[in-house]
Amino acid sequence: MLQPDITFIYSFVIFIFAYLIISRILVKPLSEKFFEYSEEIKQNEEEASQLLEKAKALEEEAEKILEEERERAVKFFREKISEANRKAEEIRKEAEEFFHKKLDDELNKLEEEKKKVMSKIPEIAEKLSDEIKLKVLGG
Repeated sequence: MLQPDITFIYSFVIFIFAYLIISRILVKPLSEKFFEYSEEIKQNEEEASQLLEKAKALEEEAEKILEEERERAVKFFREKISEANRKAEEIRKEAEEFFHKKLDDELNKLEEEKKKVMSKIPEIAEKLSDEIKLKVLGG
C-alpha cells in the first residue's frame, strides 16, 4: 500500500516540477511579451492621442491663418476697388470739365460769329435797300 502512495507523490512532484519548468520556459516569457506589447500599445495610444491633439492644434492654426489671409485679401481688394473708383471719379470730373470747357469755347465762338453776322446785317440790309430802291426807282 505504500507503493501506490509513493508513486502518486512522485507523480505529483514531477507534475509540479514540470508545471514550474513549463511556466518558466513558456508561460512566463509569453506573459512578459504580452505585458511588453500591452505597454507598447498603451504608449502608442498615448503618442497617437498627443499627435492627434497636435494635429488639431495645427489645423486650428492653419484655419486661423487662412482666415487672416482671407481678411487681408478682402481688405486689399476693397482698397484697390476704392482706389479705382476714386480714379474713375477723377477721370469723370476731368472729362466733364473738359467737355464744359469745350462747350464754353464753342459757345463763345458761336457768340463771336453771331456778333460778326449781326454786325454785317445792317450793312447787308442797307445794300439790299439800296438795290431795291434802284430797281424800284430806276427800273
